[in-house]
Amino acid sequence: MGVIAHFADCIVVTHDNKILLQQRPETGAHPGALCAFGGHVEDGETVIQALVREIHEELGAVGDLNGDGKDEVALVWLTMGPTYWRNTLTVFTPVASGEYTTENDSTFSLIGEAKAPQIKDGVILIEQVVHAENDPICCPTVQKTGKYKWENKKLAEVK
Repeated sequence: MGVIAHFADCIVVTHDNKILLQQRPETGAHPGALCAFGGHVEDGETVIQALVREIHEELGAVGDLNGDGKDEVALVWLTMGPTYWRNTLTVFTPVASGEYTTENDSTFSLIGEAKAPQIKDGVILIEQVVHAENDPICCPTVQKTGKYKWENKKLAEVK
């Protein structure tokens, strides 16, 4: 008899009913395929612990953003159209055991390119490449660390 593997996956749905998926790397199983967030449940983990770990590994953004002792999830996701692309930061807040939701003010449009976020001391940090004054729309050149705060159920840039 073979080994039984346990998986924990989640579908991410925003407040405006968009389903967020991730794209698998071009190497390994199912290269380039779109899939849910998640992965293997390790020995001794609950499904929820596995999901939090997997999201942290895949997105680098699980942590307490408002000091309530509960972990929020910060997600940077990309919208692509035939002639445009846009990165968006969204904060998901816990509402019940293993369930997360978004609020109306929990998304923030990011300028330029953005990498996966990190959370440090309640602040969301995102490495970004933004446009200099004379950069063409295709090619931002200025590197910066964007800082964002989640307060009173609102997401705002820290200047």
